[in-house]
Amino acid sequence: MTWFKAQAAGDRQAKVIIDRAIGSDWAPDWIQDWTGEKPARDFIDAIEALGELDTIDLELNSPGGDVASGIRIMNYLRNHKAEVNITVTGMAASIATVILMAGDTRTMGIGATLMVHNPAGWMAGFYTKVEMQEMAEAMGTVEAAIIEAYVVGTGKDADEIKQLLDRGDTYMTADDAIGWGMATAKHDSLKAVACADPRQFKQQLQMQGNIRAAEQMAEAAQAQAN
Repeated sequence: MTWFKAQAAGDRQAKVIIDRAIGSDWAPDWIQDWTGEKPARDFIDAIEALGELDTIDLELNSPGGDVASGIRIMNYLRNHKAEVNITVTGMAASIATVILMAGDTRTMGIGATLMVHNPAGWMAGFYTKVEMQEMAEAMGTVEAAIIEAYVVGTGKDADEIKQLLDRGDTYMTADDAIGWGMATAKHDSLKAVACADPRQFKQQLQMQGNIRAAEQMAEAAQAQAN
């Protein structure tokens, strides 16, 4: 499933749209073949295929998705030599707000919102205490990476960002987002779409669940072989 579009929009300009959950570079090939899900590398390749660019205008409306892929996209856009203008047209949630940090300008549409929270991992089945502790430590590492991205993007210090994330799911209006440094402006003439489509969140959870199911199948096969 294609969650993005990238096309030329004039001389050395690109119009990019992200309108679904962010696909994973790490999903097994058979899952991507089954779901038709595009990975983050396809997003980058689509922009690179447009050639030399001076401006990238990105419309963002996403419930989040794969953390590593979101961070990769953020770094790609942040390091691109083009000016990157990001507009939130509905809702940017979870890792999509990290992608927002790549914008040289970050504009909130009328009625547009952000949602930030601590990262979450998928665990299903039976696990030992040590395995659960390892998972918690891994989540701590991912949390630190996300905080670092917010610190760079907003100018806030790490303690402030951590306190914000520790509140749980925190929704922000345009004014809230500007106050936190996550947005730079609000676009008073842009009519935002009201998007909190639960099907998109379901897609994200199914994707994560499928990846874990594949890992469990591999672990079981390895155990049987041993």
